[in-house]
Parts: sequence; C-alpha cells; structure tokens
Amino acid sequence: MSEEITDYEREQMRKFATFKGIALVILLKWLWLLVIVFIVLSVVFSIHVISHFANSTTRYSASTKLMFTPRSTKNVQAMNDKHLNGILDRGSLKRRLGFTMDDLPEKERTSLISDLTVKQERKPSNFFTLTAYSSSQKGAIEKVNTYAEILIEEYKTFRSNDLKQWNETLELRKQNLLEQIAVLDAEEAVAKGKAGVVSPVETLTLLNSLISDQRHNYSTLSVQIAKEEVKKKRLEATIGQMDNSILKCAPLIRKKMEEISAMDAELVKLKDMYTDINPKVQGKIDDRKALEKEYLALLKANGIDNLDISAVEKVEHSIVELSEVTQRMEVLSESLSTIENEIKINEEKCEVLTRVIPQLQRINVKREEIDKAIHDLNENISDIEYLEMTATSDLHQIEMASGARDKGPVNVKNLGIAIGGALICTLSLTFWIILLEYFFGKVRNTRELAAYDDILVLGSLPKPDILSDEHEKEVLDVVALNFCNAELPKGAVLVCRLPGARYLRKFSKELDWSLSMAGQRAFLMEIVPSIGFTPPDDAENLVNLVRKDTHGWFPTASHYALAPTEIQMFKADLAMLREEFDNVFIMLPDGIRHGGNFFQQLLELSESALLLVGANATPRSELKYVRKLAINANKQMMGLISGSPIKEVRREMELENV
Repeated sequence: MSEEITDYEREQMRKFATFKGIALVILLKWLWLLVIVFIVLSVVFSIHVISHFANSTTRYSASTKLMFTPRSTKNVQAMNDKHLNGILDRGSLKRRLGFTMDDLPEKERTSLISDLTVKQERKPSNFFTLTAYSSSQKGAIEKVNTYAEILIEEYKTFRSNDLKQWNETLELRKQNLLEQIAVLDAEEAVAKGKAGVVSPVETLTLLNSLISDQRHNYSTLSVQIAKEEVKKKRLEATIGQMDNSILKCAPLIRKKMEEISAMDAELVKLKDMYTDINPKVQGKIDDRKALEKEYLALLKANGIDNLDISAVEKVEHSIVELSEVTQRMEVLSESLSTIENEIKINEEKCEVLTRVIPQLQRINVKREEIDKAIHDLNENISDIEYLEMTATSDLHQIEMASGARDKGPVNVKNLGIAIGGALICTLSLTFWIILLEYFFGKVRNTRELAAYDDILVLGSLPKPDILSDEHEKEVLDVVALNFCNAELPKGAVLVCRLPGARYLRKFSKELDWSLSMAGQRAFLMEIVPSIGFTPPDDAENLVNLVRKDTHGWFPTASHYALAPTEIQMFKADLAMLREEFDNVFIMLPDGIRHGGNFFQQLLELSESALLLVGANATPRSELKYVRKLAINANKQMMGLISGSPIKEVRREMELENV
C-alpha cells in the first residue's frame, strides 16, 4: 500500500485541524459555564445517588465461591470452564431465585439480574465467585447461598441432559452401524451363494492348483495322443505296403492253419494211443488231408503260390498292434475331452470366485471398520454413563457465606457514578454547544480566524472611538506591517466586508497613512452603483474609474453581475493603477451579497482577498460561504477582525511588542 497521502486525505486532515482549532476557541468561550454546570450536576447527582443507595437493594453484599472440578475420561472431555461461566450467568437462573425464596421483598425480585453476579477467577480459572446484593445482611447471605444451590443443581441437570443427549446420539449411531452390519451379512450370504463354497479364497487357490495340474495332464495326454497318432500312421503305412491278397485272407489262412495245428495235435495224441492202422487214426489222417486240401485250395483261390508264414504273422501282428493303438487313442481322447471339460468348469468357477472374492474382502474390511467404530462407541457410552453418575460432584460450594459487607451510601463507587454522570451530561452539553456554535455561532476573535489555515490574520481593530488617535494609528501600523510582511499577492486586494463587520470610517485613511510609512503606495477603489452616483468636482476620469488622488470610484450598473464591457473597463483601469500604486484596495461599501456572479467576478479580477470580520457579529456560515468562493477562485485570503474588545486588542499589541 502506498504511504503517500492523497489530496482528499490531506483536505480531510486540514478540515479536521480547522474544526479542532475552532472547537477549542468555542470551548474556551463557554468554559466558565461548563465548569459551573459540571459542579452543579456533580452535587445534584451525588445527592441523588447517595440518597438512593441508602435504601437500595445493593447496600449489603455477600460472596461465596464455587469450585469446578470436572471429570473427564479418555474418550469424553470435561465441560469447558468458560462455557460453564456462560451457563451460570443466565438471567433465568437468577429469576428462579425469586420462586425459591418466599420472604424475598418485591423490590428485590425485580432487580435479581443485577443483584446477583458470577465472576470467573483468572487464576485458577476453575473458581467462580458468587456475589449477592440486598438491602439487609441476612437477605444477602441467604440470597448468595440459595443462588449457589440453584447453580449447582442447574449444572447437574444441564450436564446430565447434555450427557444423555450425547448418549442417545451415540446409541443411534451404534444402531445405524448394526444395521449396516446386517446389510453386509446379507451381501456376504449372496456373494457366497454365488460362489457355492464356504471359503472362496481357499477354494480359488485349490482350483488354480487343480487347473494347473489338469493343464499339465492335458499337455501330457496331448503328447501321448500325438505319439500314438504317429505310431498309427506308421502301422497304417506298413500295412498299406503289404500284399493285399495276404492282407485280405490272412485271418482265414490263420484260422485254417490253427485248425491244421489243432488236428495235428489230436493226431499225435491218437498215435500215442493207437496204431497207425486204427480207424480213428486213419479217419483223423483223412480229415487232416481234407483240411490241408481246403487250405491249399484257399491259397490257390487267392493267388498265393508260395506262402510265407512270417509275412502272415507280420500282417497279423501289425493289424493287432494297429487295433491296440486305435483303442489307446480312443481312451486317451476320451480322457483328454474329460480333462478339457473339467478345466472349463473349473475356470468358470474361478471366474465366479474372482468376482466374488473382492466383494467379500470389501465386506470384511467394512465390517472390521464398523466393529472398531462400535467398540469405540461402546467405550464412549460407558464413559458417558460414568460421568453422568458423577456429575453432582463436579461443581460444589467451598464454604457457605456467613457474613455480609456494608458498602455504605458514601463511597468511592457512588461518588464515581455521580461524577461520571455529571461528566457525561457536561460533555454532552459541550458537544451540542460546540456543534451549534460551529454551525450557527459568530466568529469570536483572531484565534478562531487563525484556525482556518487558509487565512492569514493581520490583526484586530477595536470598536470605533475607543482608542485615541495615537493608539489607533499604532494598531493600524501593526496591521499595515503584517500586511506588508505577508507572503502572498497584494497587487489588487478585494476587501470583503462580511455581515456583522463594522464599516470603519477611518480605516482607509489611516491604513493608507500606515502603508505609506511602511513604503507602500496604496489606492482605495470603491465599487458604487452608477444610479445616484455624483463624482467629485475635481475628480479625474480614467476608462470608467473616477479618481481623486488616492481614492477612486468605479460605478456599476448592477450589484449582481458585471457586464462584459464593465469587466474590460475594470481591467484597463486596474492596469493603469498598478503602474502607479503598489496596492489597490477594492471595497464594497454594501458588503457581500448572496446570489449572482458579482462577488466571484471581482475575486477573479483581484490577486487576493482581505476579509473584514466582525468580532462576535459575523456568522460562521457567512465566513464559510466567502472562503468557499475564494478557494474556488484560487485566491489567497487575509483576515482582519473589527469591533474587538479593547482587552483583545491590547493583548495582541502586547504580544506584537514582545
């Protein structure tokens, strides 16, 4: 923020300084009256206060102390002593005393709020001093002790109700948390129902392990099937390369060969039992030959000239092995399909568990938080119940009041009240006097005129015909000296005679002589109406000015505004006078008139203004009006008081001589 003072602030400071100076002058003027008023009011107020207090309800006072030792727990804090002070000092508790004490005088019932006070001590702050005022000693003692009982009971009631409300709030919160737990249990049951297991996390772990094993088995079976597939293709290729005739009739040939082998075995047994000529042996031999003939016919029918039994065995072995491989592939494919279905089912279960487990974890975390909150609430509820049971002992009276103090009607406090009331009334009267004097009063002396920092005070002139000619010349010499020493434009000076200022017949003549003695040539120009004006016989005419030596008259058609031609003529005459004289005093014999531009035009044509103010005669409003015109015209002002008391003039002369 800028530390420079703005023009507006500077103007406000100047106005305030001006007001202070004028207010001081007004105060000095009425000081004797204000002192008398203050003394009279002090006496009257003292008599009234002392006589009133002699029979008042506050003559006797009794005090007692309450000690506040609030209990608290880890979770529940004690009541603040400042909060307690606000509770104890309520007017409703003081009025309750009127219903408790039946013998309380009616006069004291209406003043209970002011008769009972509660003061919290600073150190220690848990002590409270109760004071009761009464018109009798017994009444003061009884009031303060009864008031202490009421406050203790009120604290117990308030604290208990506060704790009960707190407890009810906690119970509601606890019930709300229990309802939230019930909702979580329902959500958990739904989630576990979707999962279909009691422990989803363990089940998911087992399923993942099982799926891993199944995928391993699946890979193993896929490898085995691939191997069997290769083996099958190899056998099929081998069989494809064999003789088709042998491949087609190999089973039938094998059957015939087995029948021949079986018949040979039976023939060996028969030969062991019989001779070769035995009909049974011969019959079996014939059967064997017939079977062999069929066997050879079979070979011939299939185009087999030379039968290689190893090839037949090889074909048969390949066919058997191909059948076994095919069966194994079927078994392995079924197992692979089964494992694939199981993996799919287990993966679906894992997907369900993956969605359910976060819900269950969230439910468990929320349940743990709620359980902890319920645990804390239970502790708080227990602490509140304990504090509610012990609330009576938190506030107690240290010692009952047994005596009362008589302040007496004449004391410093009552005298202070009386003097304070008198001072307030006197200050109020002073304020109104200063205010009325400032706006509607009259200018008093040069000290007040000097309060306006934009007016240079030249001095004061006494009432006419009071001083001798010698002394009057001496006074005018001082005024002329101050005028010459003034550091402001003094070429054309407009003399403004404000209402109430006396017209000094000798002013121009004596001032002209005094200025001449000071080395200043002065010319006096009077603004006169052209109607009825008769110039002197030996007068000299300039442009419009009628001049006779150092005195001149400028006739105007109107006193409300100068015509443009008159302004031009005034400037021309003024220019000629400035060449011959150091100062030109422009005077309005009729004084200042409100309305029109006449006075403002003259201000603009002048270098400065000399305000003639009447002591105790010129209204301050008129001075304010002229100052405003001069400030608007940017003209500096000088001030001269006329009609001052002789003491004021002599005092200024003594100061000037010093």
